[in-house]
Amino acid sequence: MAKPESFDILTKPNIKILVKQVVDENTRASLSKLRSILSAEELPRGLTTAIFSVFIEMINNVRMHSARRKVKSDAPLGVLLLGSDSNAIYVQSVNVVANGKVSDIDTKLGRMNSHIKKELRKYYKHRRKFENPNRESEGAGLGLIEIAKRSKTSVDYDFKPSIEGYSLFTMCVVFNKGGNK
Repeated sequence: MAKPESFDILTKPNIKILVKQVVDENTRASLSKLRSILSAEELPRGLTTAIFSVFIEMINNVRMHSARRKVKSDAPLGVLLLGSDSNAIYVQSVNVVANGKVSDIDTKLGRMNSHIKKELRKYYKHRRKFENPNRESEGAGLGLIEIAKRSKTSVDYDFKPSIEGYSLFTMCVVFNKGGNK
């Protein structure tokens, strides 16, 4: 689990995108703005692609797994953020998850953070061959693997108890502008 000080992104200057709304298909409209912001940063193409991919996966994570939906057709609420400073780009998401899912998410992210990138690529290819065991998920179950694979550092995350039965799930990926060595 991440240290709480990892999540001070809102206090950092130069927040480029903050999406605090219902996360639905229309949220993807902000992706063209994201693309132009990343272009203006003049980052290496591979780094731009990684940041863009992680942002999309975080949108999908909030869209498909937010717990505050009474029925599957309700749009989930979440916060998506892209910020930067002179050394790094920060991508963060925040959404509510049921407490019953915290352990599973924690285990998955812990596993992803412990793998080296080469192992993650193999694991990703392996998981693509199988059906997602999570019947509640609309996706293939590859999003967290993709996020971990694209980030060159560990994925910071945290769970804070919220209202009864739910926790606030925060995930943050930091990309060094120098290429994440």
